[in-house]
Amino acid sequence: MFMYTLLTRGIALLLLLCSLETVLGQQPIDRYQLMEYLQNQEYDQAISYLQPRVQENNISQLSLLAYTYYLSGKTKDAGAAYEKVLQLDSNNLTARQYLASIAMQMENPLAAIPHYRYITRMQPNNAVACKQLSFACYAIQQFDTAFVWLQKAYHLNSADPKVAARLAEEWLGKENYLQRSSRCLVYP
Repeated sequence: MFMYTLLTRGIALLLLLCSLETVLGQQPIDRYQLMEYLQNQEYDQAISYLQPRVQENNISQLSLLAYTYYLSGKTKDAGAAYEKVLQLDSNNLTARQYLASIAMQMENPLAAIPHYRYITRMQPNNAVACKQLSFACYAIQQFDTAFVWLQKAYHLNSADPKVAARLAEEWLGKENYLQRSSRCLVYP
């Protein structure tokens, strides 16, 4: 009888601990508390606060954790969290943008290109995505492809100084004076 009572109490205690862990894992995230950590650049505290509260199947919460990792400079953890977001929603453009940015920061443009291509396919008028795809293609020496995307970025936003400067360099490099002059002429 003693063993049965001890076993029953042990199982009850184990179930209680498991249910407490589940409750803790599902606590709502206090956005004000989190914002305070982030505004004070207390990223480790923000991560410690978020980790037990994030539900693995909640895209918003996973994205928030990934972004906090990114802010803290923990790019590998951020990348892993954004990969989980993509597993839940392969169309998540924010996750793709951050994964591409992380790949570029880690000097791996080849890994960034599929994400940038996806973004430009979903948002064909996104000048920033076209520019980023162009620069990633230049980094892996896909010059013709890069030039096409650079021209599209310029067409979408000719006021972007990086795009305009890079396009001018390309035109000069290709000795395409006629096209360069027609773009640079200013008429009163």
